[in-house]
This record gives sequence, C-alpha cells and structure tokens, in this order.
Amino acid sequence: MSHQMVKGFPMLTLGWTDGSSFLPVSFSLLSSPKRYLDPSKNHTKGDFHPDSYAYKRREAATMEKPELALQMLKKAMQTGIQAKYVLFDSWFAFPKFIQAIQDKCHHQVICMLKKGTSFYEYQGKWFKLESLFQVCQEQNRNRRIQLDNKTTLFGSLQVTLGKNKQGQNNPVKLVFVQNRNKKAKREWLAILSTDTALSDEEIIRIYGKRWEIEVFFKSIKSILNVEKEFQLRLFDSINAHVAIVCCRYCYLSWLSRNQQDIRTCGTLFYQCCEELKDIQFRESLERILQLLISFLVEHLHIAEDKLKELFTLFLSSLPSYILLSLDTIKCES
Repeated sequence: MSHQMVKGFPMLTLGWTDGSSFLPVSFSLLSSPKRYLDPSKNHTKGDFHPDSYAYKRREAATMEKPELALQMLKKAMQTGIQAKYVLFDSWFAFPKFIQAIQDKCHHQVICMLKKGTSFYEYQGKWFKLESLFQVCQEQNRNRRIQLDNKTTLFGSLQVTLGKNKQGQNNPVKLVFVQNRNKKAKREWLAILSTDTALSDEEIIRIYGKRWEIEVFFKSIKSILNVEKEFQLRLFDSINAHVAIVCCRYCYLSWLSRNQQDIRTCGTLFYQCCEELKDIQFRESLERILQLLISFLVEHLHIAEDKLKELFTLFLSSLPSYILLSLDTIKCES
C-alpha cells in the first residue's frame, strides 16, 4: 500500500425500504462546508448560474449534513414517497435533528444513539445516556429478555427529548440492547424511538432494516464499481456516474422483486452481464454500412442497385487479410 491521501467526496444517501427491497431515492456528494473546490479546476459555485443544476449541486455539497439530510427528506416527501419511520445511525442522532424531522416532516424516528453530551429528562431530572442505562439496569435486573443466543434485551425507559415547537414535552422511548460487537468498549447499545407505543422488540426489528443501506453501499462498490469503473475528476461527471450506478441498482432491485428471487443483487448483476453480449465488430460495421447506403439513397437519389454494385466492387478491392477479419458482410435494404 502506498499510504497516500486520495481526494474524494463523501456521499450522503437517502433510501427507501419495506424490508424486502431497497431503493436509493436521493444522494449528494459532500465537500467542505466553507468552500467547494473542484479537484481539476478552481471553480466555485459562484461561477455558475444560480438556477443551474451545477450550482444547486455545489450548494448542497457545502451544506452541513443534518441540514442537507432534512432537505433531501422534504424533497422525497414532495415527490410522493411515503414512509412510516425515518431510520438513521448514531451520526445524526442529535435531539435538534430528531425534533426537526418530527416538526417539519411529521415522521416518526427510530435511530441509534451515541455516547455523547446529550441529556434526557427522566422523572424530572436530566441524565446522560450512561446514567440512564444504569437506571434501566436497576429497574430490569431480573426481567431481561433473551432475543436470541447472542442478544439480550436489557429493557427500556420513556424519557423526554426537550420541548417541541409547541412548547410541550417531547416523549421518546429508549431501548437498551446488548452490543454483539465483542471488540466494542460498551456492552450495550441504545435505540431511540419517537413512537412510544411500539414494543421494545418491534423497535429493534424496525431499526434492523436500516442495515439494507449498508448492503447497498457494499453492492455499488464491489459489484457495480462506483469507485473504480471510471477515473473521473469533474464534480458533475462524478455525480452523473453515481446517478447511473444508482439506476442500475434500482433495476436489479426491481428485477429481484418481480421475480421474488432469493439471490443477491450481485448474482443477478452477473447474470445480466452474461445475457447482454457485446456486439461484434463485424455486426457493428455491417449496420453502419447499411445506414450509409440508406442515407445515400435518400439524399443523393442514387439507385439502390447501383449502390449495392459499388459496395460489392469496394469489398472486392479490399486486401484479403481485411476480408478474412470481416468474415461475410451482408448489405440489405
């Protein structure tokens, strides 16, 4: 390995899933929040017309992730995409962001929480996440639920996530479950749900569907070669390439859904590649010559029989090694 720094763009992706199929809905390549810099040219978003897509893409690239994620969610809703829950990992698990989704998008949220400085109100007092786990441990010490051979459900607490825009307390449910990553320092994970009516097991089950976006990232990298298929340096070219890759993934997901195929998208992709054979050089040349004859007949008003005679004479004048490589070319009207 060269251990050298490689310039690139992080990709923020919004997807839709029903637990069986996953579809990428929207994505945005990200750059510095202060200033966008094209790797090959010193172009900023100010060099483009404000109404152009190039400007809008660069404007989105320089936004903060939570703000951009909220904007992508709003646009998806405007196009008619519906969902019961918004799922995301611990990177976006900020109280303000969760409340913004509830207030502005009117969606329920289920997300993983991270160890941080956020406080949650429980029985009139404010606690950090670690302290709430200790409280849950004391209350449910003899009531732990074994979900499977590797996972233990420690319990749950209903806490308050500050106040909403109406000034009312915003209740949420925290579910504490065993961390199956043996290398992790923390033995437990905390999942937040704004839908407090859900059971602990249902919250864990629904959050598990978020893993499908990780499968999507793995597939477009290892199967669809989103990183290595082309060496692109222009920001707009990279955006176009990623959009095409997402369309290809949507096709594979749709194909699997229609066929109720239990195979992975990777298997379907390679099968499609085998079915779509590359057109041979001889066949492509034959088609070009047929188009040429049709063009000459239409615009030069030359008799078709005369053109075919000239074409046969032209082929006979070619060297023998070219004729052998071309095999037999037919020219039909």
